[in-house]
Amino acid sequence: MIRTQYFELGADAHDVEQAVLYRLRNELGVPPFLDASHMRYGGATETADADLVSPLKLWGLVCQARDEIDSEAT
Repeated sequence: MIRTQYFELGADAHDVEQAVLYRLRNELGVPPFLDASHMRYGGATETADADLVSPLKLWGLVCQARDEIDSEAT
């Protein structure tokens, strides 16, 4: 973990997660890193290879998505 983002609403956290995953998969072409057999409780689709996207780039995607959700709320 490199940073933490807190949300008042779980729905906002989910929206940010989905926006980041969309950008990773569809805009950056980063596939899931692990498959379901490696994830005991699910979540394989939420993984990414750090060699393909750095933690700081990922954090930037989180901030961008958060800002977009915040601007839609106002």
